[in-house]
Amino acid sequence: MAISAAGSIVVRAEVAELGRLGGFLTAFWEAHDLPLADSMRFELSLEEVFINVVTHGIEGVAPPVGHDTHLVTMALALDGDRLEMVVEDHGQAFDPLGQPEVDTDAPIEDRGIGGLGIHLVKTLMQDVRYERTGDRNRLIMMGELTRS
Repeated sequence: MAISAAGSIVVRAEVAELGRLGGFLTAFWEAHDLPLADSMRFELSLEEVFINVVTHGIEGVAPPVGHDTHLVTMALALDGDRLEMVVEDHGQAFDPLGQPEVDTDAPIEDRGIGGLGIHLVKTLMQDVRYERTGDRNRLIMMGELTRS
């Protein structure tokens, strides 16, 4: 990837930090004059992944050494018309891509709980990958930007 722009932010793994993440994404979007039409799918994907980390991923896991709280890192890398968004956390190992696919055609009362968020992310992004690196989960989401 020949990165033309990059940036990252580290926030506490708390729902209240979602505004800071969104603000960082918006500032990056505006600074690089990215297409407004694509912003919502990146915002939705980021929100879904972050909320899942906060509500499920850190439960029962001690914060990293030297920290009194869990941290989440979000990094952006722009390569031409392709934006990579990476979310990393120190939570329990969990590969959301390894979970059973959600049957969106099944009646709502027959569906199990969970799975719709990652289904949404996989639908909105062109490429989604998961890695476990040491004690960190990394969800890498890539999306093509529509330039006019």
